[in-house]
Amino acid sequence: MKHSFLVAGAALSMLAPISSSHAEERVLEVTGVVDILMVPYEVPEQGELTFTALITEDTAVPVIDEDTPFGDYGYYDAVKQVSIEVVDNTEQLVFSDTFVFPLTSIDDEEYGPNEGAISLFMPDAVTSDWIQPNATWYGAKVNDSQTSISLRVVALGLSPLLSLINDGGDPYMPEIDYQQDYPLFASLIPFPTLKEGSLVYPFTYAVSDELSENEEPEFSIGVYGIATNLRYLDVDADGDGVVDSEDACAISLLDEQVTLKGQLLTVENVVDGNGCSVMDHYAACEATQGEGGFLAYSGASYCEQQVAYQLYREGLIDYSDVRALRNALR
Repeated sequence: MKHSFLVAGAALSMLAPISSSHAEERVLEVTGVVDILMVPYEVPEQGELTFTALITEDTAVPVIDEDTPFGDYGYYDAVKQVSIEVVDNTEQLVFSDTFVFPLTSIDDEEYGPNEGAISLFMPDAVTSDWIQPNATWYGAKVNDSQTSISLRVVALGLSPLLSLINDGGDPYMPEIDYQQDYPLFASLIPFPTLKEGSLVYPFTYAVSDELSENEEPEFSIGVYGIATNLRYLDVDADGDGVVDSEDACAISLLDEQVTLKGQLLTVENVVDGNGCSVMDHYAACEATQGEGGFLAYSGASYCEQQVAYQLYREGLIDYSDVRALRNALR
């Protein structure tokens, strides 16, 4: 597997693993038309195939602005996950794949716990050797067997990395005309952002699994086609129904029913318009009360006493719920 290790290994020797404690996730949705679908099974003819790919990024990671084996700069550990679904013209699922990216590793021990692992986003507006804007999301990780590696390469535009892996051969070239001078990036700082909206641009989702050390990285599975639309989706990381940009409680307590002072109540743990559940409100009161130190009042605080009335005024609970919450505080 000399090429996959060449690509991963050369980069891994250049930096320590990067992980951000202030992750800022976003999801890029790429939709388009399939030109070539490579799968190990026969696909019934059902007209045009279309794809939807999702790329989850961490935009808080720092740029590596020194030369890398792949270009002038990149973002290690910026890719969290990629996935794709291909459907026919009856909306029947034809192919799907999901790949969770590992944290980059520089463990030199052969087939160590995270040896060979890499997560990398490479944005290229224009380079001296590659004049078309392109973006590549690359990941590799050791499989559970500890004897092989899986790779994923997702690319918009003609990717230099795919050319490198393919021994300098041309990446996927679409047969139809596309916008070679399309301004792919809306901005490059502080973290590269693609231009949302319609486009006609090459797209690649290449899959290579179960590669042993001496194998060439052949992408026997993949989706090759034309991206026709890009957009960033609203992310709801804690699953409370309120997108992160509007969520006052980033990690909500989402038990179905309220537990208060160790008591499981029949009160539904509803979420308000700010993304905070009933239990979140009480947890906030406890956090504030705990700041009082050793001499802090140990009974129900004024904050806790007011939560039920506030939620009642907002129409989120009824008066029987108010009574149940008040009784639990006694």
